[in-house]
Amino acid sequence: METLITLKAKYVTIAAVALSLLTIFGCYILAVLLGHVDPWIPMISDCGVYPPETYFFRMGLVVSAMLLELNSVAMLAFLHSLKVHGLQCCDKFGFFVASLACFGLATVAVVNEKENGTVHGTAAVIFFLGYLIYMMLTTLRFMPLLKTSDIIDPVSVRLKSILTLLSIIFLTSFVLFSMDYGRFHNAIAFCEWSGTVCIILYNFSFIYEYKENTLLQIVYVDNNSRIPTKNPVPFVVMTDGVVYHQIPQVTVI
Repeated sequence: METLITLKAKYVTIAAVALSLLTIFGCYILAVLLGHVDPWIPMISDCGVYPPETYFFRMGLVVSAMLLELNSVAMLAFLHSLKVHGLQCCDKFGFFVASLACFGLATVAVVNEKENGTVHGTAAVIFFLGYLIYMMLTTLRFMPLLKTSDIIDPVSVRLKSILTLLSIIFLTSFVLFSMDYGRFHNAIAFCEWSGTVCIILYNFSFIYEYKENTLLQIVYVDNNSRIPTKNPVPFVVMTDGVVYHQIPQVTVI
């Protein structure tokens, strides 16, 4: 078994948040400067329709979706740890909807509304709805842990609760205003931007759970090797030498 990549989980979180914000605000500024959108206030996707900003929009959000997915893997592993009472069904479902949401985000990035409005709109719904469900499940999972686990920071739970509540408000308002798009266009765009920023910042709250020595490792296991490999773990998350999560793999001897 050979370790291919070792990353600090906290750095993955920071990279996901930084790249997501840089992409959407950078493309907004570029689109405004080139006269492709009005300064107040375009939909986020409108900032990624025309070149050259569309290239940065697609590359940035696809990589951001990958990093957000990796961040949800790390959180699943954290919840799997014995220190927070093991993995529960809601954790697995939360990870599933987070993965769907990340897929939706990547699809939004590569298919703009001019190319295929149906695909783009459906992917946007999957992203927002999926991530909102993930945020609610994760926040509800953390709340009771305040009394039973000494590794949960109260600031983290408060931040997650506030961001989840704000996301519900903004995205619900987005849906209601969308019933009259022509009249409430600016309000719809404002709600979309605000809800998206809340989702991104929610991921940032994970740095309270990831310590300096919380590591993500991707390892290579040769199943065809004649040499026995003990406890092969293609993907592990570990803190203080304790493996929080591992994806088992059968080793052929």
